[in-house]
Amino acid sequence: MQGYAKLSRDIKEGKIGKLYLFHGEERYLRRHCLEQIQKALVPDGAEGFNLHRFSGKGTALHELADAVDGIPFLCERKLVLADDVDIMGVPSAERDRWAAFLDNIPQTCCLIFVYDAIPYKPDGRSKIQAALNRSASIVEFKEQEDHQLIAWIGRHFKSLGKEIDRPLCEYLIFRCGRGMTGLLGEIQKVAAYSQEARVTQAAIDEVAEPVLEAVAFELSDAVADGNTRKAAKILETLQWMREPPEVLLGTVGKTLRGLYAARLAIELQKSARDVMAVCGYRSAYPAEKLMRSAQKRPLAWCRAALHSLREADAMLKGEIETDRERVMEWLLAKIV
Repeated sequence: MQGYAKLSRDIKEGKIGKLYLFHGEERYLRRHCLEQIQKALVPDGAEGFNLHRFSGKGTALHELADAVDGIPFLCERKLVLADDVDIMGVPSAERDRWAAFLDNIPQTCCLIFVYDAIPYKPDGRSKIQAALNRSASIVEFKEQEDHQLIAWIGRHFKSLGKEIDRPLCEYLIFRCGRGMTGLLGEIQKVAAYSQEARVTQAAIDEVAEPVLEAVAFELSDAVADGNTRKAAKILETLQWMREPPEVLLGTVGKTLRGLYAARLAIELQKSARDVMAVCGYRSAYPAEKLMRSAQKRPLAWCRAALHSLREADAMLKGEIETDRERVMEWLLAKIV
């Protein structure tokens, strides 16, 4: 396995290998690395000769081998990209040939398998996996940690002539999600909208599109405050997102369970870090937010809310006769 940081260094130092397998959820970083590799290996205007791209299940080994073995035109190396070509799923009769192919990529080529629409599922018993382990750099593009995202957000705002402090970076991540592609679009919107040199939360709230989980947290805040009108307005926003009732209930339910965990933490004199660990949050921000909301409601109310949540789940599963589209409204009426 090779991490993104090492791959990035190798690209900068001109140490690009012969065979890679890219997978993972962070598409922005993966796309960035692919662009950098293409820039390093394929001169402008030579793409038709030195860049070959294959896609999908129907890609045959002989087609890929012809592209890989071909001589580069007017440069040292060529680049071959194989998007969602599931080499782990090839028929057993072909695995020996695929393994031999992967072990013998020429120095004149860089072949990259990119898993995007399909998941990469390593199989330790497979000859193909053994060949990949011997000959390939397998790079997982993971979601970045908070400190990495915060530094990245700050650099992008600075390039757009704006400043942003760490707490607002954390808020932007919470509101818009951790995906860097989505964050980049929101950064550009906020920077264009902001009239001041320093970004404000008001500017983020005005133009940045919230993810479902962030809206669910807003709903939990309104519920904890007992603010029925605000909660109903937020529910309208959730329904406007056009997510299936199961998804809405699952997201709101996760937040209610987090609220219960936070209330328990308060009772047991635990910290937001404990809530973060129990709920599986990548950042302390949502855990701290839950702790603030949990201060407003007793433990008995939190338990009753979870009981109502179970009833709502039974309604959606058809165990209780009801209108599926109105389940969230029923839940809200029960817990506010």
